[in-house]
Amino acid sequence: MNVHRFAIAVVAMLCGVCSAVRPAAASPGAGLLITNVATATYRDGAGHALAASSNEVSVAVAAVSAASLGSGANACGTTANPFAIGPVAALRFTVVNTSNVADAYRIISVGATSGTVDGLAFLGPQPIDATVGSTISPTVAPGGSIVVAVSLATGGIAPGTAFQITLVVRTTNAATANGLQTVRATACGVAERGATIGSPVPAQTGPPVKLVDGLPSIAATSGTAVRYTIGYMNHGGMPANGVVLTDPVPAGIVPQANSATIDGRAAGAAASVDASGTLRIALGTVAPGPAHVVAFTAIVNAAAPGTSLVNVANFSATNAPAVASTTATVVTGVADVVFDGASGAAVSGATLSLVPAGGTSPAELSGMPVPPNANDANPFVTGASGAYGFGLAPAQTGAGRFALQVSAPGYKSRRFPLLLAPDAGGATYDVTVTASDGAPLALPGTLTLTHAASVKLADAYGIFGNLPLFKPESIAISKNVDRTQASGGDRLVYTIAIASAADPLGATTVVDRLPRDVLYARGTARVDGVHVEPVAAGASLTWTFPSLAAQHTIVFATVVAPGAVEGAALVNVATGTSVLPGTGAGTTTANASATTYVVGGVLSDRSIILGRVFVDYFGDGRFHKGDLGVAKARVFLEDGESVQTDADGLFSFPSVRPGMHALHLDPDSLPRALEPFETRDYDDPRSPIRLVHGPFDGGLLSDVQFAVKLK
Repeated sequence: MNVHRFAIAVVAMLCGVCSAVRPAAASPGAGLLITNVATATYRDGAGHALAASSNEVSVAVAAVSAASLGSGANACGTTANPFAIGPVAALRFTVVNTSNVADAYRIISVGATSGTVDGLAFLGPQPIDATVGSTISPTVAPGGSIVVAVSLATGGIAPGTAFQITLVVRTTNAATANGLQTVRATACGVAERGATIGSPVPAQTGPPVKLVDGLPSIAATSGTAVRYTIGYMNHGGMPANGVVLTDPVPAGIVPQANSATIDGRAAGAAASVDASGTLRIALGTVAPGPAHVVAFTAIVNAAAPGTSLVNVANFSATNAPAVASTTATVVTGVADVVFDGASGAAVSGATLSLVPAGGTSPAELSGMPVPPNANDANPFVTGASGAYGFGLAPAQTGAGRFALQVSAPGYKSRRFPLLLAPDAGGATYDVTVTASDGAPLALPGTLTLTHAASVKLADAYGIFGNLPLFKPESIAISKNVDRTQASGGDRLVYTIAIASAADPLGATTVVDRLPRDVLYARGTARVDGVHVEPVAAGASLTWTFPSLAAQHTIVFATVVAPGAVEGAALVNVATGTSVLPGTGAGTTTANASATTYVVGGVLSDRSIILGRVFVDYFGDGRFHKGDLGVAKARVFLEDGESVQTDADGLFSFPSVRPGMHALHLDPDSLPRALEPFETRDYDDPRSPIRLVHGPFDGGLLSDVQFAVKLK
């Protein structure tokens, strides 16, 4: 064999050895015996094959300790790992057994550059709280792993502060060729404000803002479609995860899930409405910073006019506090309309001024404008719809008291005091409306008038109710007396004329208030020439009419009481009050007066007794329509003085001394067909003998009735 051939053979043998060696499996088990035999073959130029084998070599694998430690998602690098300030941050390290023997681990040390480590644990099948230097983890098989959780209290760390946590772990299996091994790893994080869902305005704290048709509250009739919007943003320094919006709309509002949008894009399957009518929209992860808007359409279902349908949206997240939005209110029916209280027609050209309570100058407005008042003008003039609106800022609603002054051509001006009770955020308020003139108000959500002293709207914004105006229909009333001067005992005849000055009016009352020392002569009143006794209550005489169009004339007699002070002015005032047509509640009032001056007279210290003798067909002692006066009947005083009745059965003693008197009806002076009643009770008008007090004793003019009967 020449040298060249030998070299080739050696190379071939070496290559044979190389091809026979196979890489061992990773981390072969300790004590594993590895054997190896090398073989070589050679064929010479003559085609003869030669082969040779080496001796067998055996190697036993030694036990080796090895481990790796990593911080996984919190590994330090170019990507920040945000953690919420305040809550405990949980960081995880993973220990991997890279040795060829089972091993367990002990935490040697842990440290943080910011915050405070307040907890360690091995997260095996059962979590085990760990103490540095002592607690040993469960045994980990070769190739297996165990997680070490480190809790870091982040309270007090400034936003944006980067921090590091360094963990040192050591193996515990000392029966290895290389002894115990120590591994180290560092996790990194950045302290940030926790996720917080709130107002869509970056610099503004507060809840998400919910509006309906762009306002905190609107009025809408049944069947109307309204559009809700909820603006929100994440004010924290880290994403809010698993964010869900739920909107439990009230009965009377029907949300349309297929109309929901998120930032203008259809929400699709993310939006749903359950059997209770609650709308649910899954918003997913909400990153810090940008503002977002969720919107959906709803139909206003039938509800009683004036009902406030209040709606609040709720936000929840897996890592953020739950929060509710501001309220959005739909007031069913119509609102904020100036209208004719008689016809219900809208009043255009009405000027409204919102003034502070007790003031007359318009308030400076700074709230969200309410259509149709796009510029929040104050005063504001209504258009053809009669609608108005005023936007008050939360700071203004806290003032509590305002008034609306309303005037329009052809109508009486009105002032409506307002009492506002704002909610906690000041976005909406309850408003109670009254009327300074006592005229009717409108029921909430309607043009129906009410006698109530006030009406109330709940959870409103810019809505103060429908305001009725009334035309200046008035009563034309006049009064005169037949004498401008009189003395005690004189008879005064008053005449009242009353009519509508414009359109016919409704139910009407006329109240005449007699002055002191003027006494009504009962039975003397005539209305349009017909005897109609007034309802007497003290010094007031009242007549009523079902309506007032044509003129009514009231005539009645009085007597000046003896002892009236000379020089006194006897002012008699009559007041007419009528219901405005079509309102059932509104009234108009007018007054008229007549004056007589007292002068001295011969009867100034004397009393007067008036009376009547009549045929009492009803037998109750009272003069009724249909009863007849008895003419030429004679009535005596206790001193023998007597008078005869006139054609109507009336009589009078114009000058008698003050005090008690006895009157006697002479039965012989009666016509043959008549006779007195049998009673002798001096207080009974059916008695022919009567005892009476003069004005100085009883305080009233004496009016004595003598009732007689047919035989």
